[in-house]
Amino acid sequence: MKSWIRTGAIAALTASAVLLGFTAASAGPMTITPPTPAAHRAPAGPGHQAASMVAGPARSETLVVPINPCRIVDTRRGGGVMASNAARSFYVTGTAGFVGQGGTGGGCGVPGAATGIATNVTTVGTLTDGYLTGYPTGSAEPGTNFMTSHANVTTTVNPTLALATAAASAETPLTVVSHGSTTHLIIDVTGYDIPQISGAWLQSGVQSFGTSRILSTVHTGPGTYTVTVDSDVSTCVPIVNAFGGHNLYGEANTFSGNVITVYMWTMTSGGTSLPADAAFYLKVDC
Repeated sequence: MKSWIRTGAIAALTASAVLLGFTAASAGPMTITPPTPAAHRAPAGPGHQAASMVAGPARSETLVVPINPCRIVDTRRGGGVMASNAARSFYVTGTAGFVGQGGTGGGCGVPGAATGIATNVTTVGTLTDGYLTGYPTGSAEPGTNFMTSHANVTTTVNPTLALATAAASAETPLTVVSHGSTTHLIIDVTGYDIPQISGAWLQSGVQSFGTSRILSTVHTGPGTYTVTVDSDVSTCVPIVNAFGGHNLYGEANTFSGNVITVYMWTMTSGGTSLPADAAFYLKVDC
């Protein structure tokens, strides 16, 4: 799938024009030419000045992605019973380590950028009444529990558990403690939370704001920027908003795996598009 989004310049956010596909939001069809050498860029002046700074951070929303229930932990099959009052950290993301904790070989497809998981958690073979806490590895244990466990009763609850995102905790980002009793633990994942790919850039290509899913940005030529992100976005839709001029436009494509190419341009009075360095917002919908 080839995804293209074009947007009009924003004098005020409420006045932004979004161009989809190859159809303009107002007049007739618009023909977009590739970036041209700097000598052919539009002259500086009112309506052509790109912003030197971005007013505020791009809005970033956490996305909730459901998955088919998939087991990441079953201590009956790997790792052994949870000792009373002892913390144990578990693999959640990636593809390694799951068999050793009784989970599905190869993992459940939870990406490394996930910040939380929706779960079914079950305790089996609990000897006495107790409770369980769960928290991002490396963080302080919370003062509240996500479930209580009961002697000789199989109990299931459906908490959303936060994950550690720091590199030092990324391999086993979830820690669980069984307080007051030994028990076997089963964790099935039914979905995950992940930040949306979004950010804001200066006209120089320097990123002002953005989520951790943006890995790097290169200003490759007049009005052209390449943004590398943490996952394949070739079937996603990038949305660009130009910032700082009355006659600036933006377009982005995701033709190459995890690389997004952003084109910024201005329109002459004769309807010709010319590349122009400009500040912009970018978010990606998948």
